[in-house]
Amino acid sequence: KPYQEDGQVCWRLWRTAVVNWDGGFAPCCYLTDKTQDFGDLNVSSVKEIWNNDKYTTARALYKKDFVPTEWIGCLDCSVYQGSRAARRRGPVDLHPEPVVLQVNGAKPVNKNGPNDASKLPGSERVYASQNGQVENITKAKTEEPV
Repeated sequence: KPYQEDGQVCWRLWRTAVVNWDGGFAPCCYLTDKTQDFGDLNVSSVKEIWNNDKYTTARALYKKDFVPTEWIGCLDCSVYQGSRAARRRGPVDLHPEPVVLQVNGAKPVNKNGPNDASKLPGSERVYASQNGQVENITKAKTEEPV
């Protein structure tokens, strides 16, 4: 069994899943960042995610001659790093993709926001929106201590 609980292999990749509030799907609760999700239930079924490239890559980390070609959250996990497979393979020169922050409502990553920068407020402005009210919060608000 590739998922035997002998301390050498992460059994979570074959037996568990965590579904986050936003539909993000991960193999365990150790992968806490959105960028580490293995899929999204708003887009794919459980079966599709369970057998997608990220899951098959993570499971293959425990095969003798497998060399990953993309970064997945498991590479930073202490369970994997403490495994015989990780010690045998040595360091992997892969890194997570940088996180792109969305400023002023622009969503360049998923193409849901304006593509033309002239449609956005100046880059020196920061806005907050709550309950439909938009407020310029460029200047920090300070309060006197009580």
